[in-house]
Amino acid sequence: MKNSKRLSIDERVLKWTKRHKKRNTIYTSIILIAAVVTVSIHHDITKKHIQLRR
Repeated sequence: MKNSKRLSIDERVLKWTKRHKKRNTIYTSIILIAAVVTVSIHHDITKKHIQLRR
């Protein structure tokens, strides 16, 4: 489920960047940073969940 969602988001981003090639470097970097931040936050939450279960 998570992988399929991520793939669809990546496809959307690729299509969007193709449309806006002039400004895509700035926007893609922002999107990448946001994705990394969200993933890291999600990872921290899952880690805490596992610790609580134990």
